[in-house]
Amino acid sequence: MAGHNNSLAMDPALIKYANMYVNRHKYFRWTQRTAWISFVYVVAVPALFGYVGYVTDVSLEFLSREIGGLH
Repeated sequence: MAGHNNSLAMDPALIKYANMYVNRHKYFRWTQRTAWISFVYVVAVPALFGYVGYVTDVSLEFLSREIGGLH
């Protein structure tokens, strides 16, 4: 039952994609587009989440003081 590794024909396009995925670092080039995408995901998105978290935390802290929760 086991051990029939070559019984399934592999799709050549799938093999090519798998090899490209493994060797992606060899084909990567810095362009304006990749630099911009990297900047957005490394700097802008975390800064946005940090800002929203800070503003929410400050507003909730102020709100809880008005209600009488945290002192």
